[in-house]
Amino acid sequence: MKATILALVLVLLVGCHSKEQALIGQWKETEQRFGGNKGEKLSVEKIADGKVYTFKADSKLELTADGEKFNGVYELVQNGQDEILHTITSGEKSSRVFDQYFRIKITDSAATKRLSFIPVHPENELMYSFGRENIYVKQ
Repeated sequence: MKATILALVLVLLVGCHSKEQALIGQWKETEQRFGGNKGEKLSVEKIADGKVYTFKADSKLELTADGEKFNGVYELVQNGQDEILHTITSGEKSSRVFDQYFRIKITDSAATKRLSFIPVHPENELMYSFGRENIYVKQ
């Protein structure tokens, strides 16, 4: 029985670790999608100079947005069936702190090339009822 429990815990730890490993690297925002929830028409907006997130193995985070650099930390947590990305960043030019939560879609594959961020409240409730999703491509 102990061996079975140990094996299950090991599988869970390796599974979580691989999801975090897939997140590590540089991700550039390429489009925003609005709508699609509650029957609204889905609208897609291409972004030429979007945000760039750089996730590091030590839970450190760098973000470039609107010409400003931000540094911070991140954690990836499981909330039911959803993966929640929690980021805390502050700018180099200002002392403003951003504490954000995103429901993300990520696969266990090391070849992950696309990632979507869906803004949520800390309780994993959608922030925008009409639907909003930011698409990032691995650089």
